[in-house]
Amino acid sequence: MNLDFEATAYPSAAAAMEALNNGEVDCMFPSNLSTSDGEKVNLVMTPSIMSTEIYALVHKDDQHSFFQKEQITSAVVEGDPNDVSVLMDHYPDWQKKEYPDIQACLKAVADREADCVLISNYQYNNLRRQCDRQKLTALSTGKNVNYYIAIRRSDTELYSILTRTTDIIS
Repeated sequence: MNLDFEATAYPSAAAAMEALNNGEVDCMFPSNLSTSDGEKVNLVMTPSIMSTEIYALVHKDDQHSFFQKEQITSAVVEGDPNDVSVLMDHYPDWQKKEYPDIQACLKAVADREADCVLISNYQYNNLRRQCDRQKLTALSTGKNVNYYIAIRRSDTELYSILTRTTDIIS
């Protein structure tokens, strides 16, 4: 049996989740919503299919003092459930400041409107040149996030297939 995926790109996790809820796509990856957060938006999560380290992108001048700050403000993409989930799960005492997209988040850190933006280490490869231009550097937080495939709760057959697939494929 073959399982074929047709990838559809969306500008943000929020847009992908909206497409999933509207029936435009069958599943969403990556999602790092907890089981309870998924239930709130009528989604179920497969078992974790990958784990990634979280980086804090900070202004290069702040790299040595960042973790000593008493209060930290993190830029997040407005309405992005993945960004908010990482922040709430790992840094619930940090403040958040919302921006329309990742580029605006990077600019906010470069302009010192926010102290950092949290990203996964795989995202950093795509953003490295922008970070260099804006004098940002990536700091390892020592925290990891698991990624899941999100599926509409009503799509039990697809959930069963994908859950089984995640169990048998490394």
